[in-house]
Amino acid sequence: MDHYHDDGAAIFAELMRRDPFRADYEKGVRPWPEHPSQRRKRAGPVRLTLRMPAHLHEQAERASARGGMSLSTFFVGAIAKAVGEELGHGRDG
Repeated sequence: MDHYHDDGAAIFAELMRRDPFRADYEKGVRPWPEHPSQRRKRAGPVRLTLRMPAHLHEQAERASARGGMSLSTFFVGAIAKAVGEELGHGRDG
């Protein structure tokens, strides 16, 4: 395992140790959160709840309509652009 993953695992372990719901996880009341490396292995889309000012939401709706795309596709494209990722055509997030 490389240094990056070693640090990530240590940070995850520390966060889990400090998690206020730890007792619930151990009792089985809540499922244990998955390690970030497991999340990257998912094949399908991920659902996201996003809070934003109403005026930004309205602007994003107008921009997505001008582009002929869903609001979800607009957000996926904006995030991909911000992180420097190219997306294939024809996908709707």
